[in-house]
Amino acid sequence: MSVYHDLFEGWEDVQREFGMKEPEPEVLFAAYEDDSYSGEALVVFKRGGKLWTVHGSHCSCYGLEEQWDAEQATPQQLRHMVDASHDQWFDALKTRYKEELVQVCDLLEPVS
Repeated sequence: MSVYHDLFEGWEDVQREFGMKEPEPEVLFAAYEDDSYSGEALVVFKRGGKLWTVHGSHCSCYGLEEQWDAEQATPQQLRHMVDASHDQWFDALKTRYKEELVQVCDLLEPVS
């Protein structure tokens, strides 16, 4: 099962859309949907033994360029963000991929 969804088919797509050249980390989830006039993306990855997230969005005039701003997260924070409704997380994307995101959370921190 691929960790890449929608317009992301691989790391090269992530690099191109965000306009960056970082080396490929251990990608756990990456999705980018572009709905006519707006787009939203979410990337969850591990690098250096730490968990990171990147989210970006745009209107019709722009893309994801210059929005690669990785934020460190704990597995508990990721689980909370998946379960809760926050402005910083894209509800449409999160709703479509909730099962995959919960699986990522379970891999990082199994529910007891």
